[in-house]
Amino acid sequence: MALLQGWQGAIYELWRERNRHYHDGLSLPPVRVANHVIVSVENKCSAMHQLGSKRGLSILQCWFGSV
Repeated sequence: MALLQGWQGAIYELWRERNRHYHDGLSLPPVRVANHVIVSVENKCSAMHQLGSKRGLSILQCWFGSV
């Protein structure tokens, strides 16, 4: 499940970067795109946890160590 969250976050952020480059002519450095992926995964997992899913906390711990 944690791998899926990471995969979805990466695809989404790469898509956003492509659109940013295509439509606005702007590009972010790869480090910033990677940071956006990490924040996206963290936000998804936090939302899952707040909505009562037991998986949210376990995925957060898998991705970020002890929470």
